[in-house]
Amino acid sequence: MDTLDISQITVSPTDLVILSVGMRPRQPETKKYHDIIKASLGLDGFFLERHPELAPVETAVEGVLLAGTIQGVQNQRQKTSPERLTGEAVT
Repeated sequence: MDTLDISQITVSPTDLVILSVGMRPRQPETKKYHDIIKASLGLDGFFLERHPELAPVETAVEGVLLAGTIQGVQNQRQKTSPERLTGEAVT
């Protein structure tokens, strides 16, 4: 059983505290989709875009677009723009 030892608590002034759980691709789903669409995977196991700035939602596979966390962990700005671009590419 874990217990908290009050003598080990350190108080520090901060402007912002972020608590986050690490994210990793789900297996065997990622491998299954990789085998189906043949899109490239990065070293971290997430799908890779064709070019981070010029084609952030496209893959090297014609007609396969990426959206959401399939590309890995992203901040709000990184996440919103590619999803908008994916929507525009589909229409």
